[in-house]
Amino acid sequence: MRLGREKILVVGDPKVGKTRAVATFARGLPNSKFVILETDDGWVKVAAELGLKVAEVTKDSVNLPTQQVALFRPIPQEWLNYHACIERIDKWITERKLGPDDWIITEGLDIVLDEMRGEFSDKTA
Repeated sequence: MRLGREKILVVGDPKVGKTRAVATFARGLPNSKFVILETDDGWVKVAAELGLKVAEVTKDSVNLPTQQVALFRPIPQEWLNYHACIERIDKWITERKLGPDDWIITEGLDIVLDEMRGEFSDKTA
């Protein structure tokens, strides 16, 4: 029997330490991969402060980088860019490049949801 991924929702006002909290998990779990959909530059700054190795990837990246943190920055921030990144992550899961001890993180979920709603509205209007 395969259990689903655990889900953690971290919420709070800007600049209260949400990204730092998750980056601290990464530092404490050196054998896990962290794949992040980033909507700003928070991860780059925090990862540097904590000494984490980060590789920027794109929706077209074929291989999961060897660094512990793989950072997607779907810019411009449009739903189709997020969707392409999610498809790449799904492929890495299917190929077993990401496993049950690895993390998938969406930063700025409010921005992602706004883009999804906007895309849906555009297509149904």
